Amino acid sequence: MTDPASPPDAPPPPTAPQPAATPPITAPASVAAVVAAVPIGDDELRTLLREPGRAFDLLLGSRERLAATIRDDPPPRTLCVALLVATVLASLPFGLVHGGAAAWKIAALFGGSVLLCWPSLQVFASYLGTPLRPAQSLALALTIAAVAALFTLGFAPILWFLRVTMAAGDHIDATDAACGMLALALLAGLWQLARCSGADARLRNHRSFVLLLVWQLLVVFVAVRMARAMALFA
Repeated sequence: MTDPASPPDAPPPPTAPQPAATPPITAPASVAAVVAAVPIGDDELRTLLREPGRAFDLLLGSRERLAATIRDDPPPRTLCVALLVATVLASLPFGLVHGGAAAWKIAALFGGSVLLCWPSLQVFASYLGTPLRPAQSLALALTIAAVAALFTLGFAPILWFLRVTMAAGDHIDATDAACGMLALALLAGLWQLARCSGADARLRNHRSFVLLLVWQLLVVFVAVRMARAMALFA
């Protein structure tokens, strides 16, 4: 029994209300990533035709946007025109430095090689179960040429310096240097194609990349044959 003289037990102190559990905060996607997924619009492509300097940003630095533009069904015709114009204009300085009469040969080398291999790219894509419209495969092929031409634009001042400072009897002359630079430019274009294809979930499986590599080797072979046919390094 409880002693009636003893004081009653004090009530337990009130507990402070616990805040409701909040779900973990997930970092939102960066603004750059969101913008990168937006296809390049016709207005930007027309601006590229008026301001060729923007080709570095749109064709080299925005591969996700470029891939998204190519995936459009159908892709804008302006894209193919812009890629072709970039190929011709960006390759002219290197061609002029390499030899004034051969200024057109650099654009013919890159543009002609990918255009000759364009139908085979269409066949490879269909074989992979990734059917592309002709305009989409054309844009992918011209991406190689445009990116390679942009790299030759960056190499042109270096080639000029080498032609001025190298003598004909050197172990490596300016012609050899030009050949190496063109090879690096073509490899950069092929790598950009692989990067754009990697942005498409339909081309991310191992078998697709193997066959894409085979097609790229075909482009290299055709480019070498075309360079010899045009006597580019004679």
